[in-house]
Amino acid sequence: MIESAEDWKEALAMACSPLLKRGIITENYIDALIAENDTEESYSFLGDCMAIPHSSVEKGVLSDGFALLILKNPVQFRNQKQIRIITPLAILNQSVHLKAIIQLNQLAEDEVAISSMLAAEEPTVIREIIKEASKKKV
Repeated sequence: MIESAEDWKEALAMACSPLLKRGIITENYIDALIAENDTEESYSFLGDCMAIPHSSVEKGVLSDGFALLILKNPVQFRNQKQIRIITPLAILNQSVHLKAIIQLNQLAEDEVAISSMLAAEEPTVIREIIKEASKKKV
């Protein structure tokens, strides 16, 4: 959780930082995500304010994982979307890829959960909101 970022590239790099520190991705993966999202036609967006940047394994994925960054002030991506939640995905096991995207899409469409996440002051509250939202069936 941060107040703001200079731009979407900085926010994306910050969102990836925990994955890099834990050895889930390489620095090359962050560069690939920035390059792939530096277009007006990126597919990495869900709902009104969530980005889920991800790329292929060979670009620097070492194991499965995801991170979550919430910005109090949105950053504008190249496609003009105002983003406040960035969830970079590192997917080594391709069989879990679709399930992860479906779960994130369900979360992005849950307006109550998203509003609660954006208003939360503590990461533990956000974890609980995500746990509860993941229990809901669509």
